[in-house]
Amino acid sequence: MDKAWKWATVTLFAWCVAMTALVLDHHTGPLPQEPATHPPSGATYPQVPNSGDAGYALISLGVNLGYQNQPINAAGAGTGIGIYGDGSDGAVVADGAATVTCLGAPSSNVYTQTRDCYFQNLTVNVGVTVKAAGFREFSNGTATINGHISVDGAAAVAGGSFPGAGGGWDIQGATALGSLGGGRGGANGGASLSTVLNSMGGAGGAGGSGGPYGVTRPLAVLGSPHEMLAAVRGSLIGNGGGSAGTNAPVLATLVGGNGGAGGANGTTNGDGGGGGGVAVCAFFNLAGTGSITANGGAGACGNAGSGLCLPSASSTLNGGGGGGGLVAIITRTNSGGVTVSATGGAGAGGTSTAGASGTVLQFTE
Repeated sequence: MDKAWKWATVTLFAWCVAMTALVLDHHTGPLPQEPATHPPSGATYPQVPNSGDAGYALISLGVNLGYQNQPINAAGAGTGIGIYGDGSDGAVVADGAATVTCLGAPSSNVYTQTRDCYFQNLTVNVGVTVKAAGFREFSNGTATINGHISVDGAAAVAGGSFPGAGGGWDIQGATALGSLGGGRGGANGGASLSTVLNSMGGAGGAGGSGGPYGVTRPLAVLGSPHEMLAAVRGSLIGNGGGSAGTNAPVLATLVGGNGGAGGANGTTNGDGGGGGGVAVCAFFNLAGTGSITANGGAGACGNAGSGLCLPSASSTLNGGGGGGGLVAIITRTNSGGVTVSATGGAGAGGTSTAGASGTVLQFTE
């Protein structure tokens, strides 16, 4: 029986080899590939992503789930992944005169956002400023920035009681006005500012009344904006990091720089500049020779009632500069011609100092 069983096994194996060779000999094309799961009747199989394809949309085919190598942008031109938005605001040219989708009507060549914008293509002309105002910009085509996208802190105005406002929107006691965090406004003469939490910006500069006023980075347990998806959200989600009962998930909105300190007490002392805000720009292609900035505002000089600025080295009447904010740029291609900065604002002289620089994050996916 053992010999008969072995002989039958060998014969069956030889027959299988022969039949396989016969099939291959008569087949003129590639063998069909059976999908792992079957789509319902009438549906098509998902295409396998090809090497070099720029992006894919995850689609559902009934019970099947796979990749379809199709462009995501609304116009169907070019390719990209969803982080650059759906292009639903279309192609926009900000020329400083025309009222355009999402950016609205300009005032003196300045547009101010009131929501996140999802462009196909965006062009900002020379001499035109887009105040992001705490909102994000997306483009799944090309963003040509020859003008300026700004969340800069405002400069303080000399004369007392005119500190600079925070960039984007001022987090100094204000209700949130944007989808991102903002910067903190500068201090009046004689006033002080607390430390800004969850900040990726810089400390405000010192003034005659004190400072510099610091910033604290987010807790490590919340993650980091040095990761692209966190940066494009402008917020971190993670463990609360506290003792028992306080470890529930926490959402931490990232904010910009602290404001500058004001001069010594008195209504004629200089005030502090505003801290830079938070800017997030996700552009599939970035081109142009303009700028994207979250700079701190300059402090103002005091005059002790004389009407003259007193920037002497011993003067304690001048305001400090605001700290720089946060700029996060996400691109597929970047020509490198657009300037990106988050520098601190200048102090007004005397014992005042400049604000510290903030953070610039640039991702190429």
